[in-house]
Amino acid sequence: MIATEVIKMRFTVRQARRLSEVSQREIARKLGISVDTYRNIERHPNKATIWQAQKISEITKIPCDNISFGGDFT
Repeated sequence: MIATEVIKMRFTVRQARRLSEVSQREIARKLGISVDTYRNIERHPNKATIWQAQKISEITKIPCDNISFGGDFT
């Protein structure tokens, strides 16, 4: 029996957004917040609410588990 290890990629909020080719302005609009507030989330991802984290995951199409928000959302 061969054991396989699944390597889970982790991205910062900024990396997830960039990989998804979404602008800060666009993601802020979809979150219903100002661009400055969104930039603050990128700088301090632990300040994101669970709803914002889930929405960022939905917008970027990257699972929450693969985006580092500085906490455990499971």
